[in-house]
Amino acid sequence: MENKLIDNWRNIRESGWAAWVIKRGILGFGMPMSLFFAIQIWLTSGIVPASFMFFPSALIGGAIFGLTTWKLSEWRYYSYEKTSQISESLPEDIARHD
Repeated sequence: MENKLIDNWRNIRESGWAAWVIKRGILGFGMPMSLFFAIQIWLTSGIVPASFMFFPSALIGGAIFGLTTWKLSEWRYYSYEKTSQISESLPEDIARHD
């Protein structure tokens, strides 16, 4: 299972961090959250919030989320790579993970 995740992350890394931040951060997190809060304000108070109020928060919040998840995923990837390099240098009977 873990190897599948690592292979998937290698494919994602090829498109770069900017694509990740835009797709997963801004479009996948920032915009839906801003829309959610705009609808919540509208339903609870009856005030229709102006879209220009939520667009900057979607950009900023989504970018922060995207960068954070990118860095965490990169940290996990490098930790895995480092561990696999160490286990490759060990004798086979010690390096078994079974």
